[in-house]
Amino acid sequence: MPYTLSQAANPMAIAECEWGTAGTIQFTAFTSCLGVVAKVTGQNNVIGIHLVMVDGHGNTFGTGDVARVTGVLANQHYDNTTCHVIGATGFWQHSASAAYNALIAALNHPTVYTFGDGTYGATITGGAVEITY
Repeated sequence: MPYTLSQAANPMAIAECEWGTAGTIQFTAFTSCLGVVAKVTGQNNVIGIHLVMVDGHGNTFGTGDVARVTGVLANQHYDNTTCHVIGATGFWQHSASAAYNALIAALNHPTVYTFGDGTYGATITGGAVEITY
């Protein structure tokens, strides 16, 4: 079974391998996870994608899975100049460097916030993405 991304039932509880869109989004707790966030073009909404290195089925996020992330973003009409990556970036750089580097390149070299484990989210403030924690 391939690494998959599903729409979250609640954009205020985006779990691993889920994405959501709303004026404000919140991820479930990060434990070595990454979050990708971006503004939806022409709206006061943000999209958030919760990535885990190894999903519940044992599938490891790899370079081939980057297209799934960019596909979700494109389908939600994201503004590729507003991307942010948050979370355990150092862990991903060390343990999955090829996939991490491919993701960063595909996201138009986003702003990267290195956070540890925790609960994070994003909202739109003054028309721009604001990371919340």
